[in-house]
Amino acid sequence: MTIKNTPSPAPMSQSGSITVSRPIEWMLFLLLIVAYVVSGKLGMSLALEPGYASPIFPPAGIAIAAVFLLGGRALPWVFVGSLLLNGWIDYSSHHEFGRVGVIAAVVIAFASMLQAAVGGLTLRRAINISADTTSGNIQHILRFLLLAPLICLVSASISVSGLWLLGIIDAANFSINWGSWWLGDTFGVVVMFPLVLSAFIGPKALWPSRVLTITAPALLVLSSGLVAVYFMQNAAMHSAHRIQLDDFGAQSRIITLRIEQRLEAYEQVLRGVRGLYIASPHVKRDEFHDYVSTLDLAKYYPGIQGVGFSTWVTPQKKADLIGAIHEEGFPQFKIYPLGERSEYSAIIYLEPFSGRNLKAFGYDMYSESVRRAAMQQSRDQNRVVMSGKVRLVQEDGRDEQAGFLMYLPVYREGSPHATAQERRANIVGWVYAVFRMNDLMQGILGEQGDNFDLEIYDGEGVRSKNQMYDTFATHNPDITPLFSVTRQIETAGHVWTIKLDSMPLYEQKIDTSRVSIIRISGLVMSLLLALMVWQLASGRSRALKLAQLMTSELRKSRRQLIEAQRLAKTGSWSLDIESNTFSWSDEISRIFEIAPVADFDLSYDAFLNVIHPEDRARVDETFKESIESHKPYNIEHRLLLPDGRIKFVHENVETLYDEDGPALSLIGTVQDITEQKQAQDQVEWLAHYDMLTNLPNRALFFDRLRQGLAQAKRNRWSLALLYMDLDGFKSVNDTLGHHVGDLLLVAVAERLTQCIRETDTVSRLGGDEFTVILNGMQKTEDAIVVAQKIIQAISLPFNLEGHEVHIGISIGVAHCTENASKEDVLVKIADRAMYAAKLAGKNTYHVGFIPPVFS
Repeated sequence: MTIKNTPSPAPMSQSGSITVSRPIEWMLFLLLIVAYVVSGKLGMSLALEPGYASPIFPPAGIAIAAVFLLGGRALPWVFVGSLLLNGWIDYSSHHEFGRVGVIAAVVIAFASMLQAAVGGLTLRRAINISADTTSGNIQHILRFLLLAPLICLVSASISVSGLWLLGIIDAANFSINWGSWWLGDTFGVVVMFPLVLSAFIGPKALWPSRVLTITAPALLVLSSGLVAVYFMQNAAMHSAHRIQLDDFGAQSRIITLRIEQRLEAYEQVLRGVRGLYIASPHVKRDEFHDYVSTLDLAKYYPGIQGVGFSTWVTPQKKADLIGAIHEEGFPQFKIYPLGERSEYSAIIYLEPFSGRNLKAFGYDMYSESVRRAAMQQSRDQNRVVMSGKVRLVQEDGRDEQAGFLMYLPVYREGSPHATAQERRANIVGWVYAVFRMNDLMQGILGEQGDNFDLEIYDGEGVRSKNQMYDTFATHNPDITPLFSVTRQIETAGHVWTIKLDSMPLYEQKIDTSRVSIIRISGLVMSLLLALMVWQLASGRSRALKLAQLMTSELRKSRRQLIEAQRLAKTGSWSLDIESNTFSWSDEISRIFEIAPVADFDLSYDAFLNVIHPEDRARVDETFKESIESHKPYNIEHRLLLPDGRIKFVHENVETLYDEDGPALSLIGTVQDITEQKQAQDQVEWLAHYDMLTNLPNRALFFDRLRQGLAQAKRNRWSLALLYMDLDGFKSVNDTLGHHVGDLLLVAVAERLTQCIRETDTVSRLGGDEFTVILNGMQKTEDAIVVAQKIIQAISLPFNLEGHEVHIGISIGVAHCTENASKEDVLVKIADRAMYAAKLAGKNTYHVGFIPPVFS
């Protein structure tokens, strides 16, 4: 290396590199590191997750130009610059310096240094190093454009292979990361190599002027274009994420609803079994077997390990029970766990009575705390109650799953059980169902099985010890899902916490086509603009020759950008505050459906007049606050089109200021989000209405009931509730099929709607259960008139696909009083009254008894 303290022009050393004084050389090396790190960080801001490469990487061109100009003595500084940059990037992602990250940074730094060495030395032999290099030798330009892509194979191949060997990227993403890396380096070299040479070729005295007149304008144009691409791609990516997030929210609600509906269906199984005991208090073993067999649990109720009956046993009757079971042909029967206790329960019936279930025969569930708590709650409240997480006695150590049980009490025939004390005194036993969680959740995700990770936890909160189910139990816990939601459901007196995470397969479905179009068109236009400025600044003669070609390319790029905005439904605009004039893209005209720019008065007031009158003041206030606070803003609002249609748009706006502080202009983007809003409205409808009958569902019913009770309180308790269950519906399903059953439910919904006033609400709670909220009913007799009208309407035959169907309806009537002014109390009263109507012979009504309140 030869260093000479000579005045400009700067001579070349024997090795071909420029020779400068030592202080200037150190300044150049320091400038190399700073330029490498800063330009690299800015370039990586355009990288999209989970990619590891930018679409344009300026440091690649800077490093090759440094070696081209300074020779091999620049290589260590290229290594240092790359090491610092990649260490910074790794620390920004993980907030620590990990061993793998440090190794990766060293590998990439080595690859960058090697590529700079190959590129600098190769181009030095292919291109004459002189001031004329930048002024128009077409052969040099063609050689450079041919060699640049080949040179950039070095870093892409070594770096991406290193990341793959370190496990940072997987084999599936190897090719796309390699292609992005190579393309980003190639663009970086094509852009930055000529810019650096244009500044530092020739006499040292000309370097400052070259930087100011050639390099700086080109860099300014390039940077401005990349900043615009950054904001537009982020807006498009944000839009794509929001669309996917809306879909994720809808899917999570659907999956949660499926779980609730499945559990509610199993509640009905228990109610049916209890009905067997009500019809025949002394159910024999073969009768129990025949009844449960007709349910065909394996086909229609997946996940049920068994349905059984556990009898209540006092210590005095324990021996009698064991003896009776022995006489039935089970001499080995015993109540276990063994030992003396003050109270017992014993499983005496369990179907299917085979396999794992044989282990549960005789088990005293009351001896275990979790089961006992559920059994006590079920007995005292006379309702279906679900237990917490338990280990089933059926488990044998193979393929073990978390389990839980559902209980429904059976009371002594004809005995009173209106109060908790009476229920405890007259308990006979419990019908119950046993569930294994993995079997229960089989198929709950449907076609989304590979898209979501469903986790279910017992109780409130997400705790590993309470986990009952995990779709992907072996997934990597260190991978953070892009979308996640936690919900709670309360069924049968018990709370479950549902956690749903998106899986990589679902996250890869995010539509990034708009982002790609914006990136490609914006990057191409930015490069072309920067090249145009560089060409104009470095040679006026070539600028004149290439003007026509560049104009054509710019028009093409503008058309691409316009097309990109159209596909992304995102337009851009700017406002000059001093002149109060607007300029906007063609996409704005399409979104606002206004005349072309030439035929429209472009002003802020004209822009404001297109906004919906109800939103206009809010938008104007936000606009003014942004100018006063010097902060950007984003806002959603409506547009009122000339034909009365309404559109929803989302605006992102930033303000540009003078050095003295006053606002000069605003720039912003407008995105049409009408389709997203419509999708959100559809999701809201699905969350509150029954898809089959279009009636309000359970959630909306309780909301309407709460509103009705609040209004009833103000109007002195003027509300009644009808709780209805179809008689003979199951027979229609079993004989004519579920399709006809669905048609019957739709027809019933229509007749119910015809029987009530517009101010009343008819809802479907699930299955064949319906409710009617009668507002303004001062007397119970008024509600009875409506109930009789409904019974008469439902008793008329239904003609369904050529079948004449006859059914009845049992109605429970509850009237809002001071003793029953809460929705859960009113529903329970109506529910019990409905079952009383069932017991009274069906196809009738029964008025619920409201217990008095004693002070």
